[in-house]
Amino acid sequence: MKKLNISSLLIIFIFLQINALSAIRYVKAGNPTPLAPYTSWATAADSIWKALRVSVSGDTVFVGNGIYTETDTL
Repeated sequence: MKKLNISSLLIIFIFLQINALSAIRYVKAGNPTPLAPYTSWATAADSIWKALRVSVSGDTVFVGNGIYTETDTL
């Protein structure tokens, strides 16, 4: 069996840290209490666009059932 060298351990550590930084965001149509960063159904964004604006690469966005009419732009 091969031994892991220091560079391999460093790569594994960085990979685990990157995954630990990712977040789950929620979107629920008509939510009366949206609150950034939208990390629970209770504080879910009421717009897909709003959730995407606070998201970074690696985040997951869950979108609830509903009809979404996006009018927000950059």
